[in-house]
Amino acid sequence: MRRITWLAAVAVASLFAVPALASADNLAVQVGGEVAGKPFIDLQAFYPGKPVVHVGDTIDFSIVGFHTVAVQPNGTDVLPLIVPTGNKFPAQNDVAGNPFWWGGVADELAFNGAIFTPSSLTFDGTAIVHSTPPPPTPPPHVTSVTFTAPGTYVLACEIHPFMRGSVKVVDAGVKVRPFAKQEKKGMHQLRKDAKKAKKLNKKLLKNRKHHGNKARSHGHHNKVATEATVRTGAGTKRFSLLRFYPSDTTVKVGGSVTWKWTGFNEVHTVTILQQPDLDALAGNLFAGPTLDPVGALPTEAPGSPVVHTADAHGNGLIGSGIIPDPAGAPPNTFMAQFTTPGVFTYRCLIHDTMTGTITVKA
Repeated sequence: MRRITWLAAVAVASLFAVPALASADNLAVQVGGEVAGKPFIDLQAFYPGKPVVHVGDTIDFSIVGFHTVAVQPNGTDVLPLIVPTGNKFPAQNDVAGNPFWWGGVADELAFNGAIFTPSSLTFDGTAIVHSTPPPPTPPPHVTSVTFTAPGTYVLACEIHPFMRGSVKVVDAGVKVRPFAKQEKKGMHQLRKDAKKAKKLNKKLLKNRKHHGNKARSHGHHNKVATEATVRTGAGTKRFSLLRFYPSDTTVKVGGSVTWKWTGFNEVHTVTILQQPDLDALAGNLFAGPTLDPVGALPTEAPGSPVVHTADAHGNGLIGSGIIPDPAGAPPNTFMAQFTTPGVFTYRCLIHDTMTGTITVKA
């Protein structure tokens, strides 16, 4: 099950291929999906991806996972999830009593209130219709939209930038594929995405066994690596793997670890801090009217080296801040040097399936 920290610690749980709920005359479209026994897989597509309905028909969008569904009028942009407030983050001290770099410098960020504002559930081709983020109750959550204007329109998730589909609305009398067959095709697409996600996860785990850190890749099996690379998530435009590859890494004192964002549809953090403070920081990230800058922003000023010590910022905290997937561009990265022996815990503050450790050896 995938879990996302969100405002009041929203937790979303579902099983693979949860059937979409629909009345006898409505078309069921599943929005996203999860895979039983694979809590780190988040399916990020519409099933079916290109439904066709008549004017006057209703689609029951069954939301599985942390997604929204928006029906976009032609020529409009998808609403952004996070927006600047117009203010700067105020000054704030770390645990050691020293000011973080962002006070009066970095733009203050908050959730876009428009995404949380309910819309009409009748789409006439002129105004956006969308669900709001799902409540902290078991899915699926159904948003039923009635279509009254012919045309082809974009279906979008306002949380995941490549999670897109389309709906074609035709006049009465135009032949459309029976709803049952469209729904069957959607479940076939879902199973196909799930299979590809499991295959990619297996491949990444296998690659780790064969290659490991740089010292091992050169055949020095007893030598501790000076450098290591960790994938921060992975996936395609249709699914995300919410885990680190590898989740446990070893470097010697003075060595460095580079985390590379390698997915398409997500944002992540790499945040190093000992428990229980690490989970508390995750809980605070979205708890206020604005994002908590301690987790949302990099702990070091842009361009500054990141060096981890046991007392960094008074409690061993270093973090990347929120970084988006590169979506095919050169990978976004976060690099930290480790100068103190020990075992250090880290996680993505947004996805609680994404945890790991760094072992630093003298």
